[in-house]
Amino acid sequence: MIAATVIQAIFILLLPLGVVYLCKRIKWFRFLGPLLLCYILGLLIGTLPIGIQKDVASLISEISIVLAIPLILFNCDFIRWLSSSNKTVLSFSLLVISVAVVSVISGLIFNKWFDEAWNIAGMLTGCYTGGTPNLVAIGLGLKVDKDVMAMVIASDTVIGGLYYFMLLAFGIRLTGKFLKPYDGSNKNRWAKMIVYEYSGSAVQAESRSNDVFTKSISIQGKLDSVNEAAFSNEFDQARSENSSYIQQLMNNKKTVVVNIIRVCLLAIISAGASIGLAYLITGEMSVVFIMLGVTTLGIAFSLLKKVNSTPQAYKIGEYLIFVFSFALALTIDITTIIRMPSIYFVYTALIMFGSIILHFVLAKVFNIDRDTAIITSTAGIYGPAFIPPVVSALKNDEVLITGLSSGLVGYAIGNYLGFFIAAFIKLLVS
Repeated sequence: MIAATVIQAIFILLLPLGVVYLCKRIKWFRFLGPLLLCYILGLLIGTLPIGIQKDVASLISEISIVLAIPLILFNCDFIRWLSSSNKTVLSFSLLVISVAVVSVISGLIFNKWFDEAWNIAGMLTGCYTGGTPNLVAIGLGLKVDKDVMAMVIASDTVIGGLYYFMLLAFGIRLTGKFLKPYDGSNKNRWAKMIVYEYSGSAVQAESRSNDVFTKSISIQGKLDSVNEAAFSNEFDQARSENSSYIQQLMNNKKTVVVNIIRVCLLAIISAGASIGLAYLITGEMSVVFIMLGVTTLGIAFSLLKKVNSTPQAYKIGEYLIFVFSFALALTIDITTIIRMPSIYFVYTALIMFGSIILHFVLAKVFNIDRDTAIITSTAGIYGPAFIPPVVSALKNDEVLITGLSSGLVGYAIGNYLGFFIAAFIKLLVS
């Protein structure tokens, strides 16, 4: 029994590694992305009569998401993001407001059809300001049934995929009809700030956008033009001055190992401290307190330069999200997805498209240009992984770094906002 448990645990932890490898080698796998593929494989393998221990899979899914959240947030520099382009901060703030408003209205409307519409609204709020990790963290914190969570994830995947296709196919041209052209207000400010104030980390940030956010993304764009002309001549000069330092740092295997051990230990400390505080405050292992705890500590540790400048943190956190996706899917009955009521798609579509439309309307009112509005919308609705292909479609390399950083900030605030919106709607309908 113990041997079978160990074998299953190793299988769950290592299978996503093979999926990531295949996504790098096979075009269609790369199009679907590791996260979705892990989820699909989990659903399919879970139906096989091979004695999957669902309690083991459930435990691994819970541990992996608790560790993944702080690891992803370690690379978020909230304070520095606030000091970047005013238009970027304003546009992303308007998106957050749009998601919150539409989620509350949708939650009140769909309360007639869902006993716990407030839970789903909270989950989707976290998802559309941060990403899937936020959706899952909020769902676990609110003790949402795993079948319901699976249906929400499935509906988000379908609706989100549809909008992403529409955005790249004609959405950019359409928004250009009523939003002003890019005016260069974001130009260089973020890049120069990273270069001059953060030593050589600008090259690291560019490397992270090329390595972390493109080699493992769900939809991979052509980034050669982005990487060749991502920043101005002034940035290129600063990058040249720091490139040897960064290359030396990245090639130092000892440094890499130390960095990995450091961020992993801090993630474990974040999880342990959050669990301890949850017991201390509530007298039980409150998932809400744990999720908010790891989020808060993840942000706090990101303020440390050695932690924030470790690109491996995001890689490890992202991989744990893949592990979570696979482990969670193993515990779900696939017939639940097949027989999913269409009302889930309608609910999800209303929140997603309603938030996007309201955001663009507010962008028009506040005189925000097309590229800034689109890149911050993408950062919130999808997360950092989807930024590079949109940058390529916009043909505007200057919004790359601001888009990636906005996505990370979304991860940071998604849990707080999601839990708040869920509680607020529950208060209104009770």
